[in-house]
Amino acid sequence: MKRSLVAGVLATSITGLGLVAAAPPAAAAAPLSHIGTATLTSSTDEPGRLAVSPDGTKIWAPSLAGGTTIDAFAGTTSPTVTRYSTGTAADPWEVAFTPDSAAAFVTSTSGNKVVRMNASTGAVVTTIPVGTAPQGIAVGTTATGVRAYVVNTGSNSVSVIDTSSNTVVTTIPSVGTAPQVVALAPDGRTAYVGVSGGVAVVDTSTNTVTSTVSLANGSGHVVRDLVVAPDGKRFYAAHDDNSAGIYSEGWISAYSTAALTHVASSNTSNGSPEGFTQIALTPDGKTLYGAVAGQTSTAAIWWYDTAAFTAPGTPVVEAGSTQAASHDNFGIAASPTANLVYVTARQFPSYNMWAGFDVYSTPSTVPGAPRTPSASSGSGSATVSWTAPASNGGSAITGYTVTASPAARPAPPPVRSPAP
Repeated sequence: MKRSLVAGVLATSITGLGLVAAAPPAAAAAPLSHIGTATLTSSTDEPGRLAVSPDGTKIWAPSLAGGTTIDAFAGTTSPTVTRYSTGTAADPWEVAFTPDSAAAFVTSTSGNKVVRMNASTGAVVTTIPVGTAPQGIAVGTTATGVRAYVVNTGSNSVSVIDTSSNTVVTTIPSVGTAPQVVALAPDGRTAYVGVSGGVAVVDTSTNTVTSTVSLANGSGHVVRDLVVAPDGKRFYAAHDDNSAGIYSEGWISAYSTAALTHVASSNTSNGSPEGFTQIALTPDGKTLYGAVAGQTSTAAIWWYDTAAFTAPGTPVVEAGSTQAASHDNFGIAASPTANLVYVTARQFPSYNMWAGFDVYSTPSTVPGAPRTPSASSGSGSATVSWTAPASNGGSAITGYTVTASPAARPAPPPVRSPAP
């Protein structure tokens, strides 16, 4: 039996054509299966927040050990690491790739700048001055072009960079207190900025704050990460009260992007300092993963079925390089093109002792919808074309099926010409 996804009707001169991508059956449901580890021994390697390029080929994490190191990972069962440098821009914090996966933009917290790097070679292309202590960054296509939104934690502002000219085109002031993270809606119309006690909503056409959503579970909570669902209907915020100056008991809250209202929340619920450091959605938006900093116990990856968000699945205890107790999971990211989840970790409190990068497989799903379908009519026939789905669901696509609706009519009898 083939698993498939009906992409819908082609809106062309030939109506009623449906396009299906087919692939092998989905595997039995399981949250995560550990398949590979890279153990890092250099004192300059403390990989933090992970970023994966839109084409799925580049996996980067800035080192939190100070300095200028970016760890670029490759492979699954035996991952390797290549080390790049941000040059004179120290303390890299977060990476965001351009939609074509050709460039990476990296925030430098102590340098007060953003570094543009060649995503294939790791070479520094240029540096762009921004506000004070930039941390979070998101890059995407907006109505005015490809823009990078940079959160300046020390300035309580957001710098907007035109990625074609590598210049700041505007700065959004007073977005809220202590902003740290930012996420862009899939359509590029809205940016969500995590601030103390809430999330500021930015209209990217005017680059103004149009609303601020208060967190449902604590006015003083720190927002550690934000992600937006692939369909744009929800955003998820990871937050904690930061009462001990570290990642305290963590929450993940879901909000409607249309009504800007709270939908549901869930937390680690044990009162110990186990907060979420980064969260990630699968390409279909059905599963949410959260990296938890263990510190006082063995850390784990928490996961949620987003359809039943308030009830987390049984946390997955780390394997591979992060199987010891008393450590931090710091970064987590889901591949946009394959059923893989990546995790970075480091030992607590002696961070310089070792760090690790782990790869997990996730259950296979149906392929995404075939893209840019078109059709042209002929005499008793139709020519249909399309490009492959952005996600194959974790397995190779074995074929496509085109159907007509209503069903094709029987061909008329052949017309015979009279004999000469």
